Amino acid sequence: MKNGKLIVFFSLIFLAGCATTRKDSGLEMRSQVSQLQSELQQKDNQIIALQEALDKESKERAALATQLGTLSERYKHVSNQASLKQIQLALQNAGYDVGKIDGIMGGKTHQAIKDFQKANNLKVTGKVDKETWLVLRQYLHKKVK
Repeated sequence: MKNGKLIVFFSLIFLAGCATTRKDSGLEMRSQVSQLQSELQQKDNQIIALQEALDKESKERAALATQLGTLSERYKHVSNQASLKQIQLALQNAGYDVGKIDGIMGGKTHQAIKDFQKANNLKVTGKVDKETWLVLRQYLHKKVK
């Protein structure tokens, strides 16, 4: 009988130890799950912050693109006028009558371009293309007559 009591006693101690180990293991797992959930929440917050930053950057880029478009249109308009004035000045310096140097394509400027093209063996179009400008631009800063 003593042996039976000892077996029951040791069995109870063994089972109590297993229950404690299971209980400790469950607490440890809950702690790890809680820690992982906390890390996941931090990562979610970082993702949200990055998305907000990207949205802000996207809006800033769109605004800059709009400003660039506006400035490009303004520059295109100004550069076309300046370019025509340069053409008129070069033609006048080369000895052709363009009338008033005003950046406006008038009859005299058009005829001067044609006369210049003919005199320089260029295709006579009345328009200053790349080939015509390559020959004409040398007169931009020097007078012949």
